[in-house]
Amino acid sequence: MSACNKYDVLILGSGIAGLSLANYLIDKQRLKSENRKLKVLVVSKGEVNETNTAWAQGGVAAAVDTNDSIERHVNDTLAAGSYANDTDVTQKIISQAPEAIRDLIGWGVQFDKKSNGDFDLGLEGGHDHPRILHHQDITGAAIQHAIQEYFTKAGGEISNHTAAIDILKTADGFWVTLFDLSRHKTIRIFCVHLVMATGGIGQLFTRTTNTRYSTGDGIYLSHQLGAAIKELAMVQFHPTGLYVEENSSFLISEALRGAGAELLDHKELPFMHRYDPKGSLAPRDIVSRAIWQEMRLSGKEHVWLDARMISPQVLQHHFSNIVSNCISRAGVDPAKDLIPVAPIQHYSCGGIATDANGRTTIKGLYAIGECAHTGLHGANRLASNSLLEGIVMAKFVAQEITDTLQQELQIPTESAWELPMVLSLDISNVKKIFSHAAGVMRNTAKMKEALRLLEDIRLNGNRIPFNVQDFENSIILQVSILLLKDALSKKSSIGVHYIEA
Repeated sequence: MSACNKYDVLILGSGIAGLSLANYLIDKQRLKSENRKLKVLVVSKGEVNETNTAWAQGGVAAAVDTNDSIERHVNDTLAAGSYANDTDVTQKIISQAPEAIRDLIGWGVQFDKKSNGDFDLGLEGGHDHPRILHHQDITGAAIQHAIQEYFTKAGGEISNHTAAIDILKTADGFWVTLFDLSRHKTIRIFCVHLVMATGGIGQLFTRTTNTRYSTGDGIYLSHQLGAAIKELAMVQFHPTGLYVEENSSFLISEALRGAGAELLDHKELPFMHRYDPKGSLAPRDIVSRAIWQEMRLSGKEHVWLDARMISPQVLQHHFSNIVSNCISRAGVDPAKDLIPVAPIQHYSCGGIATDANGRTTIKGLYAIGECAHTGLHGANRLASNSLLEGIVMAKFVAQEITDTLQQELQIPTESAWELPMVLSLDISNVKKIFSHAAGVMRNTAKMKEALRLLEDIRLNGNRIPFNVQDFENSIILQVSILLLKDALSKKSSIGVHYIEA
């Protein structure tokens, strides 16, 4: 084990939330005459750019058009969330959206514009006005690249292929045990402020749009510390995951529907008008359930998405990533063919409970991005509010940390520690049990049975010495149990949590 290090701020996660926080801290320090340089470390389980942010297609929602307003954006967010949102938090975050766009541009992000210089705003499900700023259909990759470049050029420190495996809270901060996945070595560091920006929980499910690193680590570690976890049951399924027999994880942005694409049944007839007046651009929970119902009626494992009415020029200019993936993964050309689609796990609206400034119930511990529950999303996230929440909450946390920054970085005596034990699991079976019960449509009896099976696996599983793969699998099992318990505590349907019986 190498010698310990000490940091003012340790950020677990390198997506838009984590790197935006790091950039805001850099910017704030430039404006102040500090006696010492703020020590910040960003930790990434994979390469720094292997994040859900980098995979995001649609864009960032913000009321930047003169015909739009923050109030309209707030109203759409509340409606999509089934009015289970925290209204104060929603107002606070949405009101900062235009400023967040200016910050992203200042860090080098280039959003698409029209020939007259105005932003080329897209329309997505649940929005009553075009307000999605984008970079073609690879917005997330453009943002990831820009904010990463800004951080590294400023001399920011990133530790790639590194996982947090244990955390001890002290009176002055946190001892964090990290595991170097490349060298198979551990290192212990001390930090005053610890920030969870670890992303989603997609790897709990058999099919997900999330990266392979989305195993719920931040939620698990925060729960181990005693932090409050809230609304884990609120899991959003994206309505239009590209369907292939090999269980593809590629999603097709609803920006394609915003451009005119239509959902069709197996008679090649539109069906969404039977479920919601907004048709194919209804909120995601409604569209996902409608597709699920149509799949049941037809006995098929997908429905169709028809983009043939969109001009080939628009498809190639605005949706080239979607077009190329449809051709390479499913052998269909959206300009000529119907696209097979089915709902796929996409986003966690719940997570580590925070206040409006990103503070958890543990002093010094913050959570931002998808692993956090701020109350913005309510029972269903409005499209393109996720990247927005990540950057805005990062700005709030940066202010909190700056306001409480110590003049001297003190480090306590290192305590004794040892690697955690893990369970040897058949993770494919765990995922199958869980996914069957926690899908688009839920059944109380099935959830109870799944919880019983998973708790039995946890109690009777074979405990073995630490290794990374089984550590991640153990986290998946533990977070799955937490989610099912939260789901069973809810006695009625709301938003993405839809109970059939």
